Amino acid sequence: MHYNFEFCITTYCQAKCPSCARTLILNSNSPERLKIQHMDLAMFETIVKDEVFQRSMITFCGEHGDPMMHPRIEDFIEVAFNNSSKGVRINTNGGLRDELFYAKLANDYIRKPKKNLVLLFGIDGSTHEINNKYRIEVDTDQALKNLKAYKRHDGVGYWEYLIFDHNWEDIIPAAKLAKKIKTPIRFKFNERKYGRISDDNKVKANLMLDEVVPKVHPRVKEELMPYV
Repeated sequence: MHYNFEFCITTYCQAKCPSCARTLILNSNSPERLKIQHMDLAMFETIVKDEVFQRSMITFCGEHGDPMMHPRIEDFIEVAFNNSSKGVRINTNGGLRDELFYAKLANDYIRKPKKNLVLLFGIDGSTHEINNKYRIEVDTDQALKNLKAYKRHDGVGYWEYLIFDHNWEDIIPAAKLAKKIKTPIRFKFNERKYGRISDDNKVKANLMLDEVVPKVHPRVKEELMPYV
């Protein structure tokens, strides 16, 4: 048996996604305010020395901040690999850092045995206008450039696209763009209250998904199917 352990290594983020836990806490009047800080590398190293991590995947999630905001993200990745045999996964909105960083990240791990690095780029629109309706203050153009650079250098990863009531009509353009830049794209219906797609539009969106998903990247069809 193996597990997936998620670590939120920073509470810094440039985005202001409306239904994100981080945004909701920062905008609330709760006395339990979110402390803006980066996780200490030595603390992380101490935690993952436990033998349970040797048979587990380690994920740097974006629950309260984007992992790419951490100034020592590359050190965290290396420590994670040194203590995990199942690989490392990172969730990011993609708009942080530049193409050179993502190209280097791909090159550093694609040729190393047992170094299974997977990046998940959360981009909810094929254009800046659409993506910024939820991923507020994310530089979408930069995010797409970073995704392209990562895939161009054979980095392993996916484009994760949340479907809202404001962007379901963008499914086909997004799928076409994903095919053009040769990246798998995973569509997922947003289930939070903010921007939840209506029942009528969900039917239409599913018809679009039935049309485009198998054509995006046939060899990874199973990984592209929409999931809730």
